[in-house]
Amino acid sequence: MHADFVHLHLHTEYSLLDGACRLDRLMDKAHELKFPALAITDHGVLYGAIDFYKAAQEKGIKPIIGCEVYVAPGSRLEKKTSSGGRDVYNHLVLLAKDEIGYGNLMKLATAAHLEGYYYKPRIDKQLLAEHSKGLIALSACMSGVPSAMLAQEKCDEAAAAALEFEEILGKGNYFLEIQEHGLDAQKRIRKSLVELSKRTGVPLVATNDAHYLMPEDARAHDVLLCIGSGKTVNDTNRLRYASPNFYVRSPEEMWRIFGDELPEVLTRTVEIAERIAGPLQRIQLAESANTQGAEVEDEVRVETDHGDGLLASLRLSWNDSTARPIARCIGDRGEISIGWAQTSLVRDDGAREVLAGPLDPHAARVAVLLEFLRERRSRERNIDGGAQSLAWLHAAYRSAASGRFELA
Repeated sequence: MHADFVHLHLHTEYSLLDGACRLDRLMDKAHELKFPALAITDHGVLYGAIDFYKAAQEKGIKPIIGCEVYVAPGSRLEKKTSSGGRDVYNHLVLLAKDEIGYGNLMKLATAAHLEGYYYKPRIDKQLLAEHSKGLIALSACMSGVPSAMLAQEKCDEAAAAALEFEEILGKGNYFLEIQEHGLDAQKRIRKSLVELSKRTGVPLVATNDAHYLMPEDARAHDVLLCIGSGKTVNDTNRLRYASPNFYVRSPEEMWRIFGDELPEVLTRTVEIAERIAGPLQRIQLAESANTQGAEVEDEVRVETDHGDGLLASLRLSWNDSTARPIARCIGDRGEISIGWAQTSLVRDDGAREVLAGPLDPHAARVAVLLEFLRERRSRERNIDGGAQSLAWLHAAYRSAASGRFELA
């Protein structure tokens, strides 16, 4: 029998220097507590998605891929502050319902880094509206727009913000988060949150914003925050969590907190989890590419000739996760776009560029990069989405752009 609560707001070790939930231990605990599903909502990034997805499936737990994004108050392109960065973003939790939502989540996370980065990788409401299909949103913690407004006793502004997000995501796809960690600020707005839900018709959902596994991990998590902020535990003016309750609470604990007054905010977590489609084919493809490599079914021959006598060609299997977007990019634009992360490499429509502008379309240089990707895949069968991935992409580009290459 499964538990009647699902954590929809949870930070893993991939929320660098903030989240402290190790995936192996997290899944062991989730399995022990009989969670039917579990979400990953790391801060602004998706590079933990594949490891999380695989670990959850191995334990028979439905993985929910999400992200706690940073939302600019205006345009993500506006980069100025009068408060040391405290006024340049709010939080919003996004969950992918299906393949379309997962693709949109990747687009949002990528654009946040490449276009909206200012203190944090930020999106804005315009970008969210353009890529809202397939997503479910939660209003987040005290740093979410409605909660922040309620904390300032701006009830009308909170209502307007909630209704705006609901309009962007679509009715039934936006929820107000209610949390209880023993914080005074949460206690002050709890009644207001319930009233806001009734006033707007936006339903409430309970979360625990988990950042570590057990209550006794709170001290280690505090040290982690100090490392991330360059402070010591003795510094009084630093980021700290004023409660040891940001851990992966059991369903029984969550029901003791909310069950008598608001049982629907708990059962609603299960209802949301049941709306998540699976498995996600893009993640399955990426995992398959890592573990098995490409199986040759049909082959595509990429040839480019720029009139200088150099003809570069490369044969790639059509179902190779890099072949299709690369072939189309070359054929359509004479340039190449490579994804930021492993999950982006399997996207049929290519991915946003992580290199400084498009590659030189010279046939030989394209061939060098393609060959580099092909050789690395055949040699290691392991393309990751972190610094290592960027390093070899940049190295290939520099090598090609400098002209230091030989064609066999």
